[in-house]
Amino acid sequence: MSTNNGKIIQLIKSAITGEKYDFLGQLDFSEILSFARKHKIVPLIYHGLVNCGFFDEAKNLMQEVLFYIQINEFQKLFLKEI
Repeated sequence: MSTNNGKIIQLIKSAITGEKYDFLGQLDFSEILSFARKHKIVPLIYHGLVNCGFFDEAKNLMQEVLFYIQINEFQKLFLKEI
């Protein structure tokens, strides 16, 4: 995984800052997505992929991103009730 650590950091940075990185098409998506799922940062990776031009790969994550949005909305609703 160490070869992808820098790429994951760049994807997260891209999601946060909007910076675009050129990976020259060299991303191991299965490793990156496994890491993202394990650490529950799929939405960050999704936005980083979109910013860096990996639209097809990002499109495959849309269902998971919507799931995280749903969780977030439920948490905000429950927080108001508390």
